[in-house]
Amino acid sequence: FFFCFGFVFLVGSMVQPRTVLKVIDNTGVTFVRCITVLRGPRAMGSTGHTIVASVRDTKGVSKIQKGDVVRALIVRAKNEKARYDGSWFIPGESACVLVNASGNPIGTRIKGLVSKTLLKNRDNLKILTLATQSV
Repeated sequence: FFFCFGFVFLVGSMVQPRTVLKVIDNTGVTFVRCITVLRGPRAMGSTGHTIVASVRDTKGVSKIQKGDVVRALIVRAKNEKARYDGSWFIPGESACVLVNASGNPIGTRIKGLVSKTLLKNRDNLKILTLATQSV
């Protein structure tokens, strides 16, 4: 945290290349490492942005193997910014959901919290409907 004139600012609230994210869907992948953020050169990503990532760890038998390059949608970042209504949502870890090239989720279930800031983009409604909880 960084305090300045009574305001609280969060430093380092973005996902950048080489950030490790937890995967919260049922594809069998547990962790991915961000390669790049699909926003332009030297971009930083937060909730709702798509990234290209490398699979770091899998569990059980999965179609996606360790080392594969996949696309993922960030559903929560470790340090979120304040929302426009004044509320704060600060999860303890960064998480993502694997998606295909058209933006549809690969998994059929999403376990864990999903940020409601995904409502800004109408393409993310399918992910919000699959989620068990949204905050």
